[in-house]
Amino acid sequence: PGQFHNGGLWPVWNGLFLAALKKYGDNNFANNIATSIEFAVAQNEFEFNECFDAATGKGCGVKHCAWSAAGVLLAEGGSIFFSSPQNLSDKA
Repeated sequence: PGQFHNGGLWPVWNGLFLAALKKYGDNNFANNIATSIEFAVAQNEFEFNECFDAATGKGCGVKHCAWSAAGVLLAEGGSIFFSSPQNLSDKA
């Protein structure tokens, strides 16, 4: 339990979820989860593991995953990645 497909934490999927939360205004919840993801990534020496053990935060699966790094960016950038081009100039 808590590992890989049995409840592990996946930055790529969490990042998409957090981007959606931010797009629809649930910033506090999204930011709390984003902080946890950032902590797990830092705790594992920025290896951008495929997933993390839910209980310990230890990286599991494959290391150096571009999709995990993208998930972290989504968690941070949130809805800006889903904005229409005309709205991006308003955020700059």
